[in-house]
Amino acid sequence: MGRLLGDELPAFLESLRQPPVRGLRINPAKVDAGELTRLLGVELEPVPWCDTGFVLPPDAPPLGLHPAIDCGLFYLQDPASMLAPAVLDPEPGWRVADVAAAPGGKATDLAARVGPTGLLLANEVVRPRLRLLESALDRWGSPAAVTASLPLERLAGSWDGVLLDAPCTGEALIRRDPAAERELSEASVLSSRRRRERTTSFATTSPPGPTRAARSVVLPPGAAAASSTRAPGPGASTAGASIDAGSWR
Repeated sequence: MGRLLGDELPAFLESLRQPPVRGLRINPAKVDAGELTRLLGVELEPVPWCDTGFVLPPDAPPLGLHPAIDCGLFYLQDPASMLAPAVLDPEPGWRVADVAAAPGGKATDLAARVGPTGLLLANEVVRPRLRLLESALDRWGSPAAVTASLPLERLAGSWDGVLLDAPCTGEALIRRDPAAERELSEASVLSSRRRRERTTSFATTSPPGPTRAARSVVLPPGAAAASSTRAPGPGASTAGASIDAGSWR
């Protein structure tokens, strides 16, 4: 870690000691922020990079078993996890592939963004995780979403957007579960990098066309926190995209 971060290592380690920030996304097809605030009895602070994302106050009660989750009114999600779909920024009617979709947080976000006239392929290569993904999408309720559990090389077709939340080292979990620190090592970082390289190859070898790939990656040399690229093709460019979160938290 010291070799990767250099002088930024102390700030990085200090960030892992900060209390975790809890957030949620509302389902815009079922509820608005005002209605959910009254239903939950908590104040919701908007997330700057996600129109449907909100931060919960530190004293908010646990909401994992709230009936509104089973009704698909909201999805509990770390605000940082809302970045990748925001970078991809799919429009209503787009055909989008989420190629590592479980447990379903980003997939439900994408389903809401493409709307009923679009198509979301939510693919999870680890088949035992498929049930978790399907459960999340069933609760969310989107006619645009279909699920699959296929190797990435078998995902044929042309897509307006491809989202890859690549396997990461998970050091952010330390804030929620200190035991996770014991599993973080140089070997785990290298293993994560190898998995990420295998999965990101899908985005770089997809058929030519106006495909935008938003990737969420961490730690290995040259990796960015979130990046967006367009595959060469008609009307496409190789310009990157980013979101300025400013000094928020």
